[in-house]
Amino acid sequence: MTTGEQDYTTYTPPVAVEAEPTPRKTPAADPEPVAWLLWPARVVAFCVVLPVRAVWEVLRGAALERAFGALGRALLAVLRPVTTVLLAPLRWIGRALLPPLAAAVGAVLAWLVDRLLRPVTRALAHALRLLGRGLGAAWRAVTGAIAAVVSAIGRGLRALGRGVGRILRALVVRPLEVVLGLLAAGTGLLARALAAPLQLIWRAVLKPVGTALVVAVVALVMGVGRFLLQPLLRAIGAVLRGAGDVIGWAWHAAGRVLALLGRALVWPFVWLYRRVLTPLGHAIRGLWRAVVLAPWRAVRRTTSAALAAVRASVRDARRHVADQVRRAVGRPPR
Repeated sequence: MTTGEQDYTTYTPPVAVEAEPTPRKTPAADPEPVAWLLWPARVVAFCVVLPVRAVWEVLRGAALERAFGALGRALLAVLRPVTTVLLAPLRWIGRALLPPLAAAVGAVLAWLVDRLLRPVTRALAHALRLLGRGLGAAWRAVTGAIAAVVSAIGRGLRALGRGVGRILRALVVRPLEVVLGLLAAGTGLLARALAAPLQLIWRAVLKPVGTALVVAVVALVMGVGRFLLQPLLRAIGAVLRGAGDVIGWAWHAAGRVLALLGRALVWPFVWLYRRVLTPLGHAIRGLWRAVVLAPWRAVRRTTSAALAAVRASVRDARRHVADQVRRAVGRPPR
């Protein structure tokens, strides 16, 4: 809950300070809300804001965080030994049985690959190399023939293109250039003939009429903004300021009420957590460590020593079997 908030029971809305009068004519001051409407508005705002402030304080309160933290620590303290006991057999299987089995399977697979697959892969690679050389030679011969045919066709098409281009330039491009030159000359003469009348119309008719329309529109907009929009905006601003002041007072008053209620409601739970649950949890933790964890650690150390001896014996036996297999296949032992 929030603490240390200011006392807003005697809150009064700020009053706008008028600027010093100047020789120029100034608009009327902003209208202020009626004084007798503030307290009913404050009561209504307090009733509306109180539930919202209560939800806000509960969501960001520290008591809820402490309760969830204590519950999480208790669940972790209970689940950690259980998971340790359940995972111990799996850990023993992974350390004692899987490494020797994986090593034996790896040795058998290495022998099979070395004795059976390597000769087959060598013969297959040699055959693929020979096939690739033959296909490469055939491909080079075919592509050379195709390149020669394409080159001959390209030379013929280039010669044909040159002849067609010369014919088109003589029959189409040159007559078209002459026609376009004549059209351009005629268009320039027509533009010069029409330019003087158009300039006269713009200067004598269009420009004065446009200027008058722009001046009329600007005057209309300025009049509407000064005599209609400014008073309306000032009234709306005064109403919004009064509503903001009322809602601010209700928000702070609800905070103070909720702070008092929170202290009265949370204190028994805090006392129960500190005086009863915390010592009880410490006692249970000490009993768990003395009765369960200490014997379990002793048993685990003894089991680890025994497993280490078993792994050493299995490793020696595996090495001996591997040496015997290598001697049987004609390879020296490691």
